[in-house]
Amino acid sequence: MLTPNGSPAARRILYIDDDAGFGKLATHMLERMGHQVTFFSSPARALDALSAQPEGWDIVITDHRMPGKNGLEVACVVRDRHPRIDYAVVSAYLGAEALKEADAAGLGPILRKPMSSKGFETLLEQLTCRAA
Repeated sequence: MLTPNGSPAARRILYIDDDAGFGKLATHMLERMGHQVTFFSSPARALDALSAQPEGWDIVITDHRMPGKNGLEVACVVRDRHPRIDYAVVSAYLGAEALKEADAAGLGPILRKPMSSKGFETLLEQLTCRAA
């Protein structure tokens, strides 16, 4: 979804990161870009909220390394249970094994932290193009 000037339209984003500091920073950046963001530090709670109200979000952005479920597992749940919702994984620790696992599962985009506003803008453009 693009605005008339070609930038991504405001989206409803579910952001998951066990690092509350980074999660709040990412939430702030995305909100300044005009998006509505709900932040969870627990993947289990985020997936519960998503299941309870799947129409409440357009995109799920999740960190990769988290206790309980990792970001690739979260992305698989979103892909399999909520196919209309876009998803992406971000991480500071994306090793070759995680990238191989993501590729094998058909997941993407996978982006490295720390994310900047420009990085989030690029991510949202990629998701918009993937959905088109």
